[in-house]
Amino acid sequence: MANDTTKLQTKLAHIYFELHPSLQKIIQLFSLIYAPIDKNSFVSCLSKTGALDEKNKPWGTKTLSPQIDKLLKAGLLVQESRQGAECHPLLTEVATRHAVQTGQFEILVTAVEEKLPIRTHWNRDSRIFYNLRQCIREIRIGIYRQDLSFINQQIEDYQKYSDSEEKIVIENIFEQIYNNPFDADWFKTLPLGLYESGISSILFNSALKLSASEDALTLLEECSNSNSEKHCSDYLHLILIEQLLLQGCTQEAQESLERVSNEYQNNAAIFWGWLSFLRGENEQAIKYYKDALKAIKKATGKRQIYFNTIGGLFFILALLKDGSVQRLKEAEEYTSLMSRQGDHWLRFTYGRLNMVLQVQLGDITQKQFVVSGHISSVEEENSLQTLFCSLCLYWMDAESAKKRLPNLLEPLYRRSLVSGYHWLAMETAELLSRLKPSSNYNKLAPALREDSNFHSIVDLIRPQEAWEMCLNALANLQSRPQTSLKPELELRLAWFITFYPSVVKFTREDDSLD
Repeated sequence: MANDTTKLQTKLAHIYFELHPSLQKIIQLFSLIYAPIDKNSFVSCLSKTGALDEKNKPWGTKTLSPQIDKLLKAGLLVQESRQGAECHPLLTEVATRHAVQTGQFEILVTAVEEKLPIRTHWNRDSRIFYNLRQCIREIRIGIYRQDLSFINQQIEDYQKYSDSEEKIVIENIFEQIYNNPFDADWFKTLPLGLYESGISSILFNSALKLSASEDALTLLEECSNSNSEKHCSDYLHLILIEQLLLQGCTQEAQESLERVSNEYQNNAAIFWGWLSFLRGENEQAIKYYKDALKAIKKATGKRQIYFNTIGGLFFILALLKDGSVQRLKEAEEYTSLMSRQGDHWLRFTYGRLNMVLQVQLGDITQKQFVVSGHISSVEEENSLQTLFCSLCLYWMDAESAKKRLPNLLEPLYRRSLVSGYHWLAMETAELLSRLKPSSNYNKLAPALREDSNFHSIVDLIRPQEAWEMCLNALANLQSRPQTSLKPELELRLAWFITFYPSVVKFTREDDSLD
């Protein structure tokens, strides 16, 4: 699929660069408009640029119409029924970058903003966007002007004043602009702020979608290894470290962490914690995470706050591995906090971990929600959600996992391996080896783990029979501090055990002693 897209993009770019400059300018204008537009409106916009046709005459509807039809036939423009034409999505950034390179960009932008203006509030400068594509149009203009403050203003205006209910996901927008296609030479012309946002968005999406990102990663590695580069920062070091950990490169991750400046070590602590946990140094991992969380609370002045990155998941696993009621309760509070954040990309994953923690703490009723819950496939483009929710099901009900998970996990394993995310591939193979004990995954998982010195997370919780789970829950309930509305009141707790042919049912009854 990715190869087909790359081939088509290469083909369209080749056709575009073979066009007469007058036709290239038409494509460039379409790329900046970034939306379907009727021919009359387009002619008006094109005339504003002073563009001339191949005969050096101003464009008119009669001369432009057949050219647009030819460009549609060639696939450079696309058109849905009852809508105007627009630039092919795979050609949009190619054409806009060419406009920048040939000095046409500002002329075209001026025409677009005059003839197709964004509505503004009557008493302030803030913009009101009709839809998300309008906002993306302006973000693109900001990126190619290298104006980070302008970009941030468009995002803020959309979030505050947009007429559209469509949510803006910044990482996805940046990725579709910066990586369509990835151009290392163009990337190197960007100021540090845009460079950081571009690289981080590309690699973030690469990890979730398990898509190829070798060129972006290579550029990041070059910059991180050269302190003389203008594109070298502690933030970029952390982006690289995240990728290295997901790829299973422990030694390289440690070396990169050691290059982070002393002033940035509070931000690096979460990655030290992640690395320590994967190496089996659980107490050290928890210490790093607690230090990192303390620093975030101090910096933000917020008490109810948690990590916003992938590494935060591994603090929960470290607390889960510890297994004490105090640490389980702590993890439950963090996952509860994150699962309530409606727009967080890991909300669903934290919600599922929260259910597992509640079971561990004594609430057996949460098990059925884990077992019956949806697990996204790799096609839904959140690899971490697929893996972690699969693990939660396996921990809660191994038999159900054996029936449901192989068809979800085998594509995840293959795509993780191909895209270079060997830690994901290793953990997926490890889980598959439990689900399909007679399969080849028993050999694949150790082979992937051999060079990484990672401890697998699959056996963090041992799947238990229903009766074992009940006894464990009872023990944890007994260990948890009990609270009462009336401290002076004494309580009597009675457990009634009823034996059925295949299960043991516990019921609890409390009453007060006067």
